[in-house]
Amino acid sequence: MKSALLLITALAGFAAFPAVALRAQTQTGPSMDVTVQFILDKLNSLGKVNLVAFNHDTSDNSDYSINKSFEASNVTYDAGAKQFNFHWNEWINGNQTQNKDAGFQLANVNNVVVKSYNDYQLDINAKAGKPNLVPTSTNPPITVMVLLRNDNLDNAFFFVDSSLAERVAHAINHAVQLAGGSKEPF
Repeated sequence: MKSALLLITALAGFAAFPAVALRAQTQTGPSMDVTVQFILDKLNSLGKVNLVAFNHDTSDNSDYSINKSFEASNVTYDAGAKQFNFHWNEWINGNQTQNKDAGFQLANVNNVVVKSYNDYQLDINAKAGKPNLVPTSTNPPITVMVLLRNDNLDNAFFFVDSSLAERVAHAINHAVQLAGGSKEPF
């Protein structure tokens, strides 16, 4: 009798809490093929992004400008490796400083951040031990989409259109989720 009373009390206690259905997380939104094609189309359409960066050096109170150009070209996707590949070029004051093949695997992307060029360059300067070099503006205004990777590297893409940068970042986050990467919804 005592054990039956304990069982009834235990069952009554469970009834006080609503049941929570456990189900596999389902992916909503465009398929991987549609998402990848969107990313490829948009990144390949960027072309060479040219800007004049205006800066202030707090160590000597001087102002200066730098002409920069960035180009990610021939962006492709390897479905087997779940990896985007591209050719990267960078110029500073007309001199080519980078000319290399690059890429990123979706599984290695931890986060995608969209920020102004000024904020991006301020972070770069601080990491390089030059917090005295402060970007003040660019002409034209530039937005940077930064892919933060779990191998402590990142990839940056430069946009003249900030809303396009946001859309591509959203698409890359979606692709990371579809590929089973580390991007968590919360």
